[in-house]
Amino acid sequence: MIIKLDVDTRPLVAKLEALRGPKGVAYAVVGSINDTGLLAQKVVREHVQERFEVRKPEFTLKQAAIFKRASVRDARPYAEIFVGQKPRLLLSLFEAGGERPKVGATQSVPVIGNAARPTFASIIPPALRTKQLAFKREFSKAGPARYAGKLGTYTVPDVGIFQRHPGAHSELLYGFVHDERIKPELELEPTVQRVAAIWYRRFMEQQLATSIAYAEARKGAA
Repeated sequence: MIIKLDVDTRPLVAKLEALRGPKGVAYAVVGSINDTGLLAQKVVREHVQERFEVRKPEFTLKQAAIFKRASVRDARPYAEIFVGQKPRLLLSLFEAGGERPKVGATQSVPVIGNAARPTFASIIPPALRTKQLAFKREFSKAGPARYAGKLGTYTVPDVGIFQRHPGAHSELLYGFVHDERIKPELELEPTVQRVAAIWYRRFMEQQLATSIAYAEARKGAA
């Protein structure tokens, strides 16, 4: 994402350049870019907490808006803010929208209120995660393939994953879905653009004014 802003601070820039030279202006510009980026990062993370049920905030919020600072020392006159791209992390899809990745022809989704996810905010117990159930195909001459897994689990084609309990009772842990689309609800790009449009000029003016005041104070002390 590239954001272009036209900010006219020429009088302040000229004054600071006269006092501290081009490097002083560079630090002020980079400071205003980083202040804007950090504020945008904060706003995006607040939006995620309001819009989503965050089960691992220390990880999810960090990945929702990763910020790479601008730097005078590293000759980086720009900052970057982006969504994490770690394996099995769906946050980027919540930014762009699209179809949830599938394993095979279907995707299994935990049923809220059952053992795999007692409440919406619950984390699936490690032992009941589909990979840990280690399903193996039960071969039959007729009909669709069925699979059996650990802890009394088994699949019913086109329905889902069940778990047997004592007696004749079985519980639906996961339902199979063939097409589950993810809506673009993260809204990182429009949020960053909105924050930059409002705050970059203010931060720029603050950085320039602070640098000018510091330079004038040093000049007076000398």
